Amino acid sequence: MVKKVSDRVCYLLEKQPTMDPFKLPQQSSSEKTQKYILSALSVSMPTAASMESGRVDWTDEDTSLIEKALLDYDKCPQVPEIRSLFIRTPELQEIFKANTFDHIRNKVKNIFRELKASGRK
Repeated sequence: MVKKVSDRVCYLLEKQPTMDPFKLPQQSSSEKTQKYILSALSVSMPTAASMESGRVDWTDEDTSLIEKALLDYDKCPQVPEIRSLFIRTPELQEIFKANTFDHIRNKVKNIFRELKASGRK
């Protein structure tokens, strides 16, 4: 294994041309700083909320559709039941396509917990 790694490193070193460090193009520090600032400004930064948790708000319409579908269950559905639940109607299929399964599963668990706490379950 070590031989394979060392062979790969030697191959990559031979493949890439080396440059003499004294022949590299010279740039002043102010030019480098200006180039960096311009490149940093052109990159769009995500909002602070999405950077922290990745949380996405659900629409009231999606929430009510999921809530109505969960009224038939006495206990929180398991993964296979959630998958089959979201295949039943076209509206739930759209929600299933637009979101990751983990996001959907967490929403189902939270809605079921809210239904149980409010006494509607």
